[in-house]
Amino acid sequence: MNRRKILVVDDDPDIVELIDETFSAKNYTVLKTDNGYSAISKARNEHPDIIILDLMLPRLDGYQTCKKLKEFSETKNIPVLIISAHTNKEMLLKLLALGIKNYLAKPFDINELIKRVNILYRNSKKNIKIESNLKISIKKISGDIMTFILRGEFERADTSWLINELENRLIQDTKKIIINIDELKTVGIDHIKYLKEIHQYFSQKDIRVKISLSDLKGLRANLIKNSEIRDLLIGYY
Repeated sequence: MNRRKILVVDDDPDIVELIDETFSAKNYTVLKTDNGYSAISKARNEHPDIIILDLMLPRLDGYQTCKKLKEFSETKNIPVLIISAHTNKEMLLKLLALGIKNYLAKPFDINELIKRVNILYRNSKKNIKIESNLKISIKKISGDIMTFILRGEFERADTSWLINELENRLIQDTKKIIINIDELKTVGIDHIKYLKEIHQYFSQKDIRVKISLSDLKGLRANLIKNSEIRDLLIGYY
């Protein structure tokens, strides 16, 4: 059986030792470091399944470490569990904006930590399985417009992976993205709302996103009535 891999980033040796002993006994390989710069390097080279990260770190704090991890394609989707004795609402909101939703206050119960890590691991593997069923093909319509055709399974869990796939396939002069939802086995209003989050993400990069539903006649009427979604749609008439 392949050993799962955790990266523990904390400058408290007692906590690192506790986590190391606990998860090594549960078929995890535990990587360890006490600072953010080393954490980024280890994450890029070792590809851990999960990162357990303290916020109060020397040289580069936990928040800045998370920001850097999100900048690299090989680390941006690794689940991060924050453990910290010092945080506040503002910091939690900043982490949430980075997509970091998992937080455990120090001192923590080791059984709760085990539970959180196991959930993160299961969810991560589930997402990978779902993503493998979503097929993407791409066409360049004109000088600055690219269209992505989606086929297969589509779930809300695909979004971070889908953003990463779109980014990897964009070219420098892309100004507009058209996402053509074609022959998907399951799609509904909730899925389109989630695609709206993709629209918001790329709008920060001055790239417009439109959603094409040309092949989903049964769904168009309900979507057109939704004012939040209507402006994202093309090809529904």
